[in-house]
Amino acid sequence: MTAPPRLSTVVLCSAGEWPALERCLTAITAHPPRGGHEVIVVDNAAGVAATVNERFPAVRVLVNAENAGVGPGRNQGLEVAGGRLLSVLDSDAYVSAGALETLCAFLEANPTVGLVGPRLTYDDGSFQASRRRLPSCLAVAANRVGALERVGRGAVDRYLMTGAPQDVTMEVDYVLGAAMVWRRPALPMRFAGIRYGFDDAEFCLRIRRDVGRVVWLPSATVVHGYRRRTVGTPVSGMAVSLLSSYVGMRLRNLGRYRAGSRCGAPWLAPAEGA
Repeated sequence: MTAPPRLSTVVLCSAGEWPALERCLTAITAHPPRGGHEVIVVDNAAGVAATVNERFPAVRVLVNAENAGVGPGRNQGLEVAGGRLLSVLDSDAYVSAGALETLCAFLEANPTVGLVGPRLTYDDGSFQASRRRLPSCLAVAANRVGALERVGRGAVDRYLMTGAPQDVTMEVDYVLGAAMVWRRPALPMRFAGIRYGFDDAEFCLRIRRDVGRVVWLPSATVVHGYRRRTVGTPVSGMAVSLLSSYVGMRLRNLGRYRAGSRCGAPWLAPAEGA
């Protein structure tokens, strides 16, 4: 019987994202972790299956006739993933040398950690605010609607952890779903069935509650294109989806939606007293 791969990675691709996906898969192929790596692409009505099969024959492709959305698409890939560790990457997330290995090794060395996320940067190398606190209503609104920026600046800074060290491993409430790795739980965990929104925040909330701590690890770097499609257009379809996902997350987690007591605290392994 063949041993399961150490890591399974699910990459979601929607229409128009082939150039980014090609770069993503090229980086994964060049920088795999040790111990076996399974890569699953979910073709979310993107029409890239044949091209992926030709260019990257080791990659498994699942095809949707219609765009199922982010959460359902990721869940579709996770349902067939066989790795001991699981991960998701956005199609515009490009792993650097050693990033996947560093994330996997950290999880394996720290059994109280349920999920870990890397330092994300833009293409020019500048820092991307990917480690976050659970947002307040004001933070969500002010981060998307320019007219509210002044009144909500403090709430947004708290949410995005503005001013926190950029080179210190730390516990956080959640990391962006553009790149995250977690240990396979005893019971399957799935992303909220939403097309676009706070699926990553809610997933990390459940990980913290049922599996272990969420940690941001800056020694692993992933470049992320990060398309903020709803900024300045608060009445767009995607903005409505984002806001409705936030409301749904709050309602589904009544009494449990709270920031971690150690959010932003430097990571200390249990042997060191944490």
